[in-house]
Amino acid sequence: MESTKIFKDPIYGYVEVESDIVKNVIDTPVFQRLRRVVQTSYSPLYASALHNRFIHSIGVYHLGKLCFNSIERDNPDIFKNNSPRLKNIFLLACLLHDVGHAPFSHTGERFYLNPLDDYSQLHNLLSSTVGTDEFMKDIPSGNKGANPHEIMSAIVGLKQFSTLFQDSEDRSFFARAITGYKYSDFSTDSDVKNCLIDLLNSSFIDVDKLDYLMRDSYMTGFASISIDYVRLLNSVCIHFEDESATIGYNKNAISVIENVVYARDIEKKWIQLHPSVLYEMYLLEKSLVCLFKDVNIIDKEGVVSKSLFSYEALIEKGVSLQKDVYINYLCDDDIVYLLKNKFKNNFFDEYLDRRKRRHPLWKSESEYKASFLSRFNEEERDSFDNSMKKLVQYIQKNGFDAINDDLITSIKKEIEENSDKTKYTEIPEKTKQLTIKQLEGYLNILEPLQTFSYKYNIDFDYILLENKQFISSFGKDDFEKIKILFKRNDKIECRNFKSISSFDAKKTLSTDFYYIYYKRKEPQQKFDLNELFSEIRTRVSQ
Repeated sequence: MESTKIFKDPIYGYVEVESDIVKNVIDTPVFQRLRRVVQTSYSPLYASALHNRFIHSIGVYHLGKLCFNSIERDNPDIFKNNSPRLKNIFLLACLLHDVGHAPFSHTGERFYLNPLDDYSQLHNLLSSTVGTDEFMKDIPSGNKGANPHEIMSAIVGLKQFSTLFQDSEDRSFFARAITGYKYSDFSTDSDVKNCLIDLLNSSFIDVDKLDYLMRDSYMTGFASISIDYVRLLNSVCIHFEDESATIGYNKNAISVIENVVYARDIEKKWIQLHPSVLYEMYLLEKSLVCLFKDVNIIDKEGVVSKSLFSYEALIEKGVSLQKDVYINYLCDDDIVYLLKNKFKNNFFDEYLDRRKRRHPLWKSESEYKASFLSRFNEEERDSFDNSMKKLVQYIQKNGFDAINDDLITSIKKEIEENSDKTKYTEIPEKTKQLTIKQLEGYLNILEPLQTFSYKYNIDFDYILLENKQFISSFGKDDFEKIKILFKRNDKIECRNFKSISSFDAKKTLSTDFYYIYYKRKEPQQKFDLNELFSEIRTRVSQ
């Protein structure tokens, strides 16, 4: 019997991992780095949410093993030739799916891309690492792709643990399982591998999501829905229909699938979209933007030649940056040290000092819609939505960090310049009038907020954050297409979940919602938001 090492896990009890995997993967500095990369950004809301990517990765490995054993048991014929090799690479992908994760959960991962959010550099590195034309043709083009940390994890896994892969097909399947880049050729072998990819990286149910849903609920203490993961994973199988293979679930898992959706919805709506969590992420992201300007090395063409968030920074080699900064095995601790001691900025100062932290005028999307959006008719709501969306873009484009007097002055100056017929003569008058109307739409929001601030002795110094409205996963196409298998008279009948479920979810009122954060001068500062809402509605409806 192969020797194993046991990890005590609060979710699953004792998790067994093969000793060779522990020695050759888990005990290496590249993997141990994950002990110091936080799993979520939920700590401002739940102080106990301090779990890390290390234990999450071991949890995903455990669930991946349960999942593979289930489909192998139910589909012995399709795995009889290459089951051990396929299983080893799949489980390795489960274990290493986050090995290239950026610090501070998902807040930092966009910095793996260049300033234009271009994937080409990451994709080129991944392609050269896999080394097959067959893989390259299935990579999305342009500014599209997997989450940046998934691409980086595939790169780190392939490069740092190269001896664990026998050939290019091993490397290709490993990279696809982590990134979700499926095989496009039509064959039974590719279909089966695509099913395995779905078990680790799908848009709906996979072992990665299952672990974080259960782990986040446990570590936050937030009373979520119980997920019977053993029942769910024991029901997974590969179903063949019209010579193509898809993942299916036996009918006894229907209730668990619904609970997974409930758990996702709860975590997203009440934790991920909580204003305190969103504002913490905002402060960290702005802090990182400032840090990158100071620490990254930029060549004469303005291109970042050495970046704090790079492959080299994640491994032993490390990267040398501005002001004698050298980083290897990059983790949360490195970012905190640099921002506390060498590259200070006001955003991180506010991040550290909660006495300076801004607070939301309203506390949830539900309050925003019930107290504010419900006042508008459909035409007014469309006008308001357009003004808010364009206002966010205007603030970002013109380099404003906050809503303040300077912003209003800038908008009024622009209205004045567009109204002056001696200026911008090359621009058609109709275009200038549309610009003026748009700018006046901003003032219909900002001036009532300015008046409201003066009345209630609130600093006219606000942060505006835009968010997409919450839509239940019950309304997503991926949920509706989940295959449920019914066994009747020794025959298998397959149904899409939509055909057996009464759940539905539709968009309401608006596709976006917003939080506005203010500086609280006293713990119980009181104001009447109805006055603000009523004045904005009056201005918008004129």
